[in-house]
Amino acid sequence: MKRKRIGEMLVEVGLITREQLDEAVLLQQSGKNQRLGEILVEKGFITDQQLLETLEFVLGIPRIELSKIKIDSEAINLLPAS
Repeated sequence: MKRKRIGEMLVEVGLITREQLDEAVLLQQSGKNQRLGEILVEKGFITDQQLLETLEFVLGIPRIELSKIKIDSEAINLLPAS
């Protein structure tokens, strides 16, 4: 099964319009050297949260809140100070 592109998924679910997607793609192709999602957020078409939720769905990878994970202090001590 072919995975949908992030822009197409955002249009399909109604978070952005086709025109907004086209504008962002043009900016990306004009040498902006940014990911499409970053451009969409920068332009104010979607929020960071909407981008993360869509990427999570499209990629099938659950997001993890690192701030809610307790790290063993012994494991931290194994890391070099620098």
